[in-house]
Amino acid sequence: MTRLWATSMRFRHAAAILLVLLLPVVAGAAEPVKVVTEEFPPLQYSEGGKLAGPSAEIVREVFARAGLEADISVLPWARAYKMATSEPDVVIFSIGRTSGRESLFRWIGPIADKGPAYFYTARTDIEAHGIEDVKRYVVGSSLNDVILEYLKRNGFEEGKNLVELRSYEAGYRMLKARRIDFFPISENMMHYLLRHDPDGPPAIRAVLPVDSENMKIDDFEGDYLATSLTTSDQLYGKLKTALESMKADGTFRAILDKYRYVPPG
Repeated sequence: MTRLWATSMRFRHAAAILLVLLLPVVAGAAEPVKVVTEEFPPLQYSEGGKLAGPSAEIVREVFARAGLEADISVLPWARAYKMATSEPDVVIFSIGRTSGRESLFRWIGPIADKGPAYFYTARTDIEAHGIEDVKRYVVGSSLNDVILEYLKRNGFEEGKNLVELRSYEAGYRMLKARRIDFFPISENMMHYLLRHDPDGPPAIRAVLPVDSENMKIDDFEGDYLATSLTTSDQLYGKLKTALESMKADGTFRAILDKYRYVPPG
């Protein structure tokens, strides 16, 4: 009986030591990193219950190389933007980098090219040759979009000649219904919306380039992967190193080529 008791005590002692040794490993296990984005085709979009597109694929590869798990949430852009500007250790994509946003995020690197953008309309009776012409009409633009920020800085007012939209799809529907006169949006995004219109593409035309001599958004550097300001140096450094390694070994370009995208400079 004594020998059995001693053996039992030794087993408990060994188990206790093993538990103590394992505790730091369990406690130090990395939690998934909170990543926020939006439906922003053709860069990222839901397909078959999964987020697809070049930017989504690039971000997944960045996290894989960094040895991190990404918890990706597809949200309305205004909500995603708010989380990335108010919570620690939040990663966001694809977000346009501008001088007005420079101090609001930690910028990891570009993951898509800028591409052209235009003022589109469904009306046949209006024209615009510059920003002052556009001001005579009602323009819709998505919340926290770089174009909306530009419009506000240049005299467009909500309730007068500006409608702030919750999504690009909402803007497209309002443009079709002629509830807004102009919808400034990237050419890539408009082509995607037209191709996926269940009613068939309507008669929508580009009237004026957004990036023109009369309306210059010259500080827009393209769409980036970024983090909230209070993100740890360790997390930021791992993600930046991973993205740079993808560009160095050709993986980044290969993903963009697969989707027929021109890589940013």
